[in-house]
Amino acid sequence: LTVKKTITGLTEDEINTALKDKLTFDITYTYPTGATEEAKTKTDQVKLGTVTKNTDGTYTYTYTNDKVWSMSAKYSVKESKYNVDNYDCAVTPVNATQTGSIPKYGEATATFTNAYTPSNRTITLKKVVAGNMGDTNKEFKFSVSGGSATITKDTLKDDEETTITAKVGEKVTIKEDDYTSAGYTTTASADGTGVNDNTKGTYDADEHSYTITVTKEM
Repeated sequence: LTVKKTITGLTEDEINTALKDKLTFDITYTYPTGATEEAKTKTDQVKLGTVTKNTDGTYTYTYTNDKVWSMSAKYSVKESKYNVDNYDCAVTPVNATQTGSIPKYGEATATFTNAYTPSNRTITLKKVVAGNMGDTNKEFKFSVSGGSATITKDTLKDDEETTITAKVGEKVTIKEDDYTSAGYTTTASADGTGVNDNTKGTYDADEHSYTITVTKEM
């Protein structure tokens, strides 16, 4: 029996750090003959760090003990501990388990694929209207661009909030419509001070926009 593993969406360093000593395959072999139920069943546990990495980037582990290939054994392979912080993982098969049988004097392969994508982060956008002449009931329109970014509500009044969703690593630009002709001066900050700052992103006064890169810590 050969277990073949494909991982996409992670760097080699991320695989080594997050999965090498954690991702586990639990293998159960059931033989057609045996004096007792215990004798009919063999188990094996394998971690990713102990299997062979191939030149194409896949990983394989071949079980050859107990002559399972000559006895028409049935097998079940279950993958576990494959989650990685800040990533979503789509596992194939969806239940992370492969079952089948090994033909007598033949071979079988249990194949698993994990596709990792950066997980979403939520950014809170708050509108503040300051100054004696500011209209606190006025709606101000916002838009977002970059990557997969979406905004929950695109118009805000004074002291209202909305959320922006984007994936880790994406560069997102938050833009407010131009209200200069109505007497408003726009500022933006990521620290809650209301003063233009570039500590966590880049403010563009001409475009009335603020651009940030979504991080794991958000």
